Amino acid sequence: MFEAYAPTEIATRLEKSIDVSSLVAHGHAAKVYVGSKAGYLLALNGIREGKRGYDLSICRSFEKKAVNELCCIERHDILLCLTDSQLAAHDLSHPFALKALISDVRPISAFCAGVSEVDGMLYVAVSARKKIFLYKWLVDEFIKMNFEMSLAFFPDSVNYMVWCGPIISVAVQNEYYYMTVFPIKV
Repeated sequence: MFEAYAPTEIATRLEKSIDVSSLVAHGHAAKVYVGSKAGYLLALNGIREGKRGYDLSICRSFEKKAVNELCCIERHDILLCLTDSQLAAHDLSHPFALKALISDVRPISAFCAGVSEVDGMLYVAVSARKKIFLYKWLVDEFIKMNFEMSLAFFPDSVNYMVWCGPIISVAVQNEYYYMTVFPIKV
């Protein structure tokens, strides 16, 4: 019988206390980043030359609190991390140094990011207290844009956001909303 895939044990040497809370893959390299509830970041690098398996590296000083969500932005060589109700941008290379932080709006419950097709600019939308704020990544820092959408008609804070083209899709409890962001094509 043909097997299309074979399961591979990845992290046999880890302690049992590491609980996975988020997972993201690097789009252009054979890498997977895993965030844990303890604030660790695990980087799994695919082994080359036809071998199976992964090289595992652990960054125990990545964050102090649980890593809730990760997003890998290959074009800008950063890893976005939602932790402790704030959004951090880390360098994609080891030791994952902190580059910038969005801490002026809190508590951030969800975020989404997209790279513009026109100018290659990274745009990040964050949700905090029934509002959506828009940021632009410029010279290793987040610049707050003059865009704020009040979500007073939402029953609760945003659970999840996805950016697709000029539309941001927002999930709140069991309802979904679509909003068109001014002509930014991502």
